Amino acid sequence: YWPNKLIVIIAAILLGLIIPGAVIFIQELLNNKVLTPADIAASTAAPVVAEISHTRSKNSVIVTRESRSAVAEQFRTLRTNLLFNMTNNNQKVILCTSNVSDEGKSFVSLNLATAFALTDKKVLIVDLDLRRKQLTERLEMEDRKGLGDYMESNTLAVSDILQPSSIDNNLWVVTSGNSAANPSEMLLSSRLTSFFEDVKKRFDFIVERPQSYCFTIC
Repeated sequence: YWPNKLIVIIAAILLGLIIPGAVIFIQELLNNKVLTPADIAASTAAPVVAEISHTRSKNSVIVTRESRSAVAEQFRTLRTNLLFNMTNNNQKVILCTSNVSDEGKSFVSLNLATAFALTDKKVLIVDLDLRRKQLTERLEMEDRKGLGDYMESNTLAVSDILQPSSIDNNLWVVTSGNSAANPSEMLLSSRLTSFFEDVKKRFDFIVERPQSYCFTIC
């Protein structure tokens, strides 16, 4: 007799397995997102020095002398691995960037800079995003002259834009300052070169937060 109950049940089970399996297989074939460190290792020669987990904390800085949270320890691991890769004593500048906004540049740069400062090294964090005042807002700092003002003026000295942070005595900040008319072109000027030549003499490490996560040591 048709329909045969047993055949219908077997066919339903097979279809229930084959169709979802095929959908999942096609999705994996079309997936071009980076989901695991293995995806990075398979596509690039760049080393993965650490993984930073997502945190629900509303604090901008979670790395302190007393903190022992999982994310704080991940930042300490990142610091250690970066130091291991800094084989040249002249390598002082670490660039923290991303391809789009709101991916955590400020959060990572702030906590990485703090992690370095906790080792009793003199650290400077520089906000190179001249369009937005992310560091000023996150650190609740006074809206003073910053990098944008220094780039536009021939009279301001580097010492005029250095601000001590409220996080640690070893951590200093250079904010973006007043909005520049042409920030992209301004970052190509010789004033920026002289700025970094100066701060490299004053500080052990400089952490940059530019306009747009990768880390570049120079």
